[in-house]
Amino acid sequence: MHHYCTYFDYNYTLRGLALYDSLCENEHEPFTLWIMCMDSESFLLLSESRLKNVRLIELNSLEIFDQDFGRSKHNRTRFEHYAACKPSLILHIFALDETVEDINYLDSDLYFFSALSGLHEVVRGHSVAVAKHNFKRNIIQSEIRGRYNAGWIYFKRNEDGYACLQWWRAACIEWCKDIVENGKYADQKYIETFFELTNGCKSIDLPSINLGPWNIEGIEVANKAGIVVVNEMPLVFFHFHGLKLVSDDVFDTGLSNYRYILKPSVARLIYIRYLRKLSDISRIYKVPFLGGIRNTHKRGLSSWVKMFLGRLKRYYYRSFVKMNYGK
Repeated sequence: MHHYCTYFDYNYTLRGLALYDSLCENEHEPFTLWIMCMDSESFLLLSESRLKNVRLIELNSLEIFDQDFGRSKHNRTRFEHYAACKPSLILHIFALDETVEDINYLDSDLYFFSALSGLHEVVRGHSVAVAKHNFKRNIIQSEIRGRYNAGWIYFKRNEDGYACLQWWRAACIEWCKDIVENGKYADQKYIETFFELTNGCKSIDLPSINLGPWNIEGIEVANKAGIVVVNEMPLVFFHFHGLKLVSDDVFDTGLSNYRYILKPSVARLIYIRYLRKLSDISRIYKVPFLGGIRNTHKRGLSSWVKMFLGRLKRYYYRSFVKMNYGK
C-alpha cells in the first residue's frame, strides 16, 4: 500500500481534485491519499464526493494533535500557517495509522503524467527523499529560497525519517515566514539541513520528477506513443506553480517569473492537458478556478502598477495560454 498526503482549502480544491484524478490514473498499486482540508468548505465538498482511496483530515484535528502548531497561527499569515503544517501533518498521519510505513507529501498543484513505479524505484532504500530545484543560470539567485523544492518530499517511518520530521516541525513552528531572513525561507530552506541530520536522505536530480517552471528551460518535451517524455524519460509529475486564471479560458502559466519563453510542445503536452482536466473536473464537481492564498488582499495603486508591468513581461515571454490551444 502506497500513501500520499496533501492539503488545500476551497481555493485550491479544483487543483487538489485534479491531483487526485491523476493519481488514480497513474498509481497501479493500492494507495491512500490523505487530504487535510484547511477549511469547512473543502471538507464538506470532499465529504459529499465520497472519493475512493481518500481519507480526510480536518484542520482542527491537526491543531489538537499538535497544539504548538495550532498556537503558531496567531503570529503569521494564512500562507505561512499552511506552509508550516507539512511535518506536523505527516506525524499526525503516522500517529493515526500505524500501518503507514512511508508517505509522499504532495503539493495540491502537482499532476501525474505517467506510472508512479518510477517514483517508487528512486526512493527505495532511503529514509527521506527530496527533489532539487535545478534553477537555470539566469535565475540561479532563486536558490536563496532553497536548493530543494518543498512540493514533493518522501519520508519513511523509521529513526532517520522521524529525526528529520521532528526537527523540521520544531523549526517551522518557531519560524515560517514568507520572506528570506537569516538564511531561512518559509518551510522550504530548512530542507537543506536534512542531509546534516541523516545519511539516509536522497537528493533526486531527474527532470521527470518535480519538473516545474523553474527547471524546464533546456528540457526537451515530446509525445511518444501517447506518453509525455522529457529528455527521453516519461514525465512522472509536473508542478504547476504560479498558474493563474486571467479571463475566461486564458491562463497565465507563471513561466515569465522564471524568464522562460513558453514553447508549443510545453503548452500542448503539459499545460493544455492540465487545463482541460481542470475544466472537466470543474464541470463535474461544480468547483470554480480560484486564485491562490497569496492573492486575496486588496490592491493599492502600486500593486496595480506592478500587475501591469507583470502583464507586459508575461506577453514578452509568451506566458499566457488559452485552454483551446492546439484544437
